[in-house]
Amino acid sequence: MRNSVRVAVPSKGRLREQTIELLRQAGYRVNHGANASKLAEGVEFIEMRPRDAAAWLRAGSLDAAFISTDTALENEIEEWPTIELGFARSDLVIACREDAPWSSARDLAGKTVATHLPEWTTRYFAERDVDVTVVSMGGALEGVCAVGMADAIADLRETGGSLSRNRLRVLETVQKCQASFVTAPTVHSQAIELMALRLTAALNARKPQY
Repeated sequence: MRNSVRVAVPSKGRLREQTIELLRQAGYRVNHGANASKLAEGVEFIEMRPRDAAAWLRAGSLDAAFISTDTALENEIEEWPTIELGFARSDLVIACREDAPWSSARDLAGKTVATHLPEWTTRYFAERDVDVTVVSMGGALEGVCAVGMADAIADLRETGGSLSRNRLRVLETVQKCQASFVTAPTVHSQAIELMALRLTAALNARKPQY
């Protein structure tokens, strides 16, 4: 039996940096080092990619994780206890080439959609009775749509610059996404409850005071 709770933090990138800064403001010192895990305030922080963290959270090996909305959607844990953190914001969109004749995602029946979120994308179109071929990718999506390999993409848009450079346009904006602190619904831990309170207090302290 574990004596500490396990919380996943992003292992790299902007999401990691902003998460570590929020944890610092909440009173947790989680500095980057050679070890994959660190113990602070009775919490074992484990570094891993957000998509891996969501999978392990769903499997029951983690108690909580700092992930993003799209990762939660892909793993069907978007209804789990969640604190929205207000950073790493983006839009989950369905996009196609500028010269494509379609006006909505429903027009993509029989077409090919490339995505980093194959499970969510499959569910999204199936729920709308739109039969598409979903291709899962690990790299940039815009290029395969620009050259016609994919008819559309389901991707995150931060500024829209990449879509514009590849002459793509948004068919539908599906979901507003951001970084989130997600807790397994079966977890009843004072350490997790305290962390949630500290995170909420740190987030409130960031709000403008009038």
